Amino acid sequence: MTKIAIKVLVGLFVLTVPSWAHSQVRGLEPIKIGYSGIGIAHDLLKVMRNNQIFEKHGLSAQTIYIGSGSLMNQAVVGGSIDFTTSDLPSQIQAAIAGVDFKIISVTINRLDGAIMTLKQIRKPEDLKGKRLAISRFGSVSDIVTRMVLRHWKLEPIKDVAIIQVGNTPTRIAAILSGQVDGGLINLSDVAKLASSGCCSVLADLGSLDIPYARFGVAALGSLLKARPETARKLLEAFVEGIYHYKTHPEEGIAALRARGVEPGVAKEIYQKVADSYRSRIDPDLSGIKGVLDSLPDERAKEIRPETVMDPTPWGKVAASGYVESLYGKKGVPQR
Repeated sequence: MTKIAIKVLVGLFVLTVPSWAHSQVRGLEPIKIGYSGIGIAHDLLKVMRNNQIFEKHGLSAQTIYIGSGSLMNQAVVGGSIDFTTSDLPSQIQAAIAGVDFKIISVTINRLDGAIMTLKQIRKPEDLKGKRLAISRFGSVSDIVTRMVLRHWKLEPIKDVAIIQVGNTPTRIAAILSGQVDGGLINLSDVAKLASSGCCSVLADLGSLDIPYARFGVAALGSLLKARPETARKLLEAFVEGIYHYKTHPEEGIAALRARGVEPGVAKEIYQKVADSYRSRIDPDLSGIKGVLDSLPDERAKEIRPETVMDPTPWGKVAASGYVESLYGKKGVPQR
């Protein structure tokens, strides 16, 4: 896709965001932030927007939704997006392919969602000879499913078939129709599938001991060199945004409800998400390594995690004592 086409595409998405996104208050630095999922990343950005947290840190942030990580990466390369805050594996894969992406923050360093299966499958070893649904080969759902299977000492394809089906609603339909025996399901859809009576949670992925840089902030290395203070201010804004999300559960629950999550499960999902957010959002080395180790691309095995991260912006935030000013010395949110 050409640079002009990408700019047109992103422009169309920009037209769909509210008018606040276009306003640039005098004295604030404009930035464009891309995200690729109407889920965890979207909810945090919504809370930050509603509380003018970007503005408090000197930024006029325009948040732009783009439907896939690959398209968002192209938009970044084309100059239509400054920073991404979404699925880090997508940016890491692009870095392996030669794009100068740098991870400057990992906000969540664990897996999210659940592997749900038909009720007769009660333990991981029962998956042998069964079929698990993913969206498509090479997607985050594919990477995560294979990683979890290997964590359980099962070999993808050989022991457990991997079936391309589509997004979470399509995966749910495939399970209900008997096309597959289970799959990776978003947290917000777990209760819905369980209520059908067909399935149960085989594993809550957030509880597995697998370091994995799931969500965070990334940008091109050239932009970070040109605008180092912008990156610092952005990370400070995310530190405060996460703090606010953790200490104002009613807002996080409201964001989930707005996305159609049932009232009975919204509180539980909110708490899982809030607990998964890190207070110190450094570019976590072990989490980035976890992503590299999970990728099927052989080039990933030759790349050191340090080469796809830039710790400088976070180093400035950490040295300022800003995290401690919010959480206190014990790291507990002070409301």
